[in-house]
Amino acid sequence: MDPLVVELIEAGFSMNAVEFKRLELLRSEVWNKLRRIFERFDALPYPTMSLTARPVEEDEAAYVADDGDRRYHGLDLTA
Repeated sequence: MDPLVVELIEAGFSMNAVEFKRLELLRSEVWNKLRRIFERFDALPYPTMSLTARPVEEDEAAYVADDGDRRYHGLDLTA
């Protein structure tokens, strides 16, 4: 398994129930605020990729960035 995934799983195991519930309530609060926006609007356009567009002639490998934070910074899901 990817070491970063294992690290995230272990971090989850170290969280106590009170902290987990606090985060769950916070997540629900954020979603409720977003829900209110969608009651007024049919769409919410926003950037979906972490990188700006690159020249079309570039190789696909040029779309991957490593910022040193061990997270993927490439064309995210919607390219």
